[in-house]
Amino acid sequence: INARDGAELSQTELLLLPKIKKSMEEGEKQVQEYGSLLEKRYKNLRLKKFVVVSLGFDRICCKQL
Repeated sequence: INARDGAELSQTELLLLPKIKKSMEEGEKQVQEYGSLLEKRYKNLRLKKFVVVSLGFDRICCKQL
């Protein structure tokens, strides 16, 4: 799918696309690992963790963990 086609899809439909789904899963793993390291190093943090995946310049998918 290209960015032009993606502009017409809902957020839910985008999250079902294989490439977006895979990128979100990889992003979640990175956010959890990096967030854990930061929380261990700086004990008093209240981090808000997000995963953001873009489809071209016009569409993004995001999720707060």
